[in-house]
Amino acid sequence: MRFLAKLPDYLIAAAIVVVMDIILFHHGSYFPWLRPDSYSGRVEGSSRRFDVMLDQHAASRAVVAMGDSTTGSAIQEAVVERAIGEPALPLFVINLAQGGSTPRSWVTLLDDPRIAGETVAEVIVGIFPGSMVRFDVPKPDLDIIKTRMRVRRAVSLASTYRETEMRLFALTTSLFRSPLFGDDLRDLFRDPRARVRSVRANQEDEISFREGYLRENLADWDLSSFRLGDDGRLVVAEIDPIVRGNENLRKSVQAALVRVHGLSEPRRIPLDPIKLDLLADLVRLLDGRGVGTTLAVLPRSPYPTGSRDLVELESVYGDLHNAGLRVSYFCRDDLLDRLESPLYFKDLLHLNRLGADLYSSELGSWLMSRDDTGVGQP
Repeated sequence: MRFLAKLPDYLIAAAIVVVMDIILFHHGSYFPWLRPDSYSGRVEGSSRRFDVMLDQHAASRAVVAMGDSTTGSAIQEAVVERAIGEPALPLFVINLAQGGSTPRSWVTLLDDPRIAGETVAEVIVGIFPGSMVRFDVPKPDLDIIKTRMRVRRAVSLASTYRETEMRLFALTTSLFRSPLFGDDLRDLFRDPRARVRSVRANQEDEISFREGYLRENLADWDLSSFRLGDDGRLVVAEIDPIVRGNENLRKSVQAALVRVHGLSEPRRIPLDPIKLDLLADLVRLLDGRGVGTTLAVLPRSPYPTGSRDLVELESVYGDLHNAGLRVSYFCRDDLLDRLESPLYFKDLLHLNRLGADLYSSELGSWLMSRDDTGVGQP
């Protein structure tokens, strides 16, 4: 009986929690106070920059790049713009790639009313083959998209996970989001003054958005100075001084060189069907909004093994293209063979400035060479 007498208090408390969750994490009252360097903080910063660029290029349409950090490092906005030249309808390029993201994130991030044929000509989806194999890392995707989730997509988002536990977690956190923001809130409560300082500093940095800021890969070093000695270890004395002190990089490169040296017959790992289905969903979503999609294959590694076998991705592209959707496929074997070299990488995954400039220039020229898409057309 006591429990029944207190039940209204519990209901009131639950209602308050739900209302606060809606105000703070669905409507976004908390978003300006996110830690700027967090997954969701970077998403919000990219979104604010997109707004600024849309205002500044009101007479133009955008070419939007989306992908993980490999796309972020490979797409040089200014280089692609120069390679495109002066099409019939002016274009600007914006790289919205988010580190740690997967096709699960991209569908959510691009489900955005600003991305429609009136304002966006093309979306370039960077495909890093190593990230398209089957693996489920639960947190990054949800942390990346937690400020951009749509309640109407809660079920479809949950269905992209294989494990029942993750499906339930994705479904419940789509509706009640406070758990996803727990780490950010704890960080705020530990040192609110530090959070205020970081948010203010970030706001000052974002002034550059209105001064023509372009996202750029500035890494000038490469891995060409790394080699193994007769003892199977790196010859440290020969490593470029700019990266010699990077112990993590030294260890990862040594492991990669040892692995490549001892590899006889590389095992092919098939691409993840769920991720391929999500790519197809993304193409359909954009096509329905009058936006074309380019699936752009990125270099694999400075020390590649085996052949570049993307038969599953090519099959998905072929089906979409044959169905009449606005989709293109950028996979230049000659370019990728050239780029998959220590000269063009800053670590084992990401291109350096030289590699990014080359990839972006070739991609931009290819975009303008086509006659089957809307890039540059009124």
